[in-house]
Amino acid sequence: MIRCENLSFSYDKKKNFIKDLNININIGKITTILGPNGSGKSTLLSLLSCYNKPDNGSVYLDDINLSNIKTKEIAKKIATVHQENESPEDISVETLISYGRTPHNKNNKAEDENIINWAIKSTSLEEIRNEKVMSLSGGQRQRAFIAMALAQKTEVLFLDEPTTYLDIYHQIEILEMIKLLNEKYNLTIIMVLHDINQAIKYSDNIIIMKEGKIVEEGKPCDIINDKTIKDVYKVEGIICNVEEEMYFVPKSAC
Repeated sequence: MIRCENLSFSYDKKKNFIKDLNININIGKITTILGPNGSGKSTLLSLLSCYNKPDNGSVYLDDINLSNIKTKEIAKKIATVHQENESPEDISVETLISYGRTPHNKNNKAEDENIINWAIKSTSLEEIRNEKVMSLSGGQRQRAFIAMALAQKTEVLFLDEPTTYLDIYHQIEILEMIKLLNEKYNLTIIMVLHDINQAIKYSDNIIIMKEGKIVEEGKPCDIINDKTIKDVYKVEGIICNVEEEMYFVPKSAC
């Protein structure tokens, strides 16, 4: 289990933006953090992934306080793909993915190659493994960075808005891949999304944030309703069920 206890965090102009936050996230599940712009979604993800340090409180993976271990050791336990990713112009997909092995540094070339090949196969990048990363489409590039994170061979994968800047086809492609990685390898995935319906479809659990606070958390069917959406997003609409799948439809679209 990932948990945070009494977590607080401030920006220069936002004192106690997150204050005394407590949360438990189950291992082996997909958890999505939702909320309007400025609600604290990416901030919470950055604290859970140890990218930012809290002012107070702690983040635990099982019973390990992550603030008590070195950055290199954290990178063996959790991997993060940020919202915007860049690489040198001349770097190939395979080389980028190989960087995921850096925290381990076991000098075991055969093991590293096996894991790199596994990461490439798991993200369907076999045919473009020798292409330059910066020459790829947005969806291919995002898969390459996810593959690099997979090559770290961690228990937990954090994704900060992995579908941003992608068209709808590549958004679904990435989310289907994320779902498959979770199901096939029991990988714990915690991600930030903007799209409510994508969160409903691809999440086991959802955390809804507003103004730095958690306002709801639980299974999508338990917490996504027209009242919550109106309270958090100031948007009126209805929850529809089509062939046992749930959707939020804004009132203006009904």
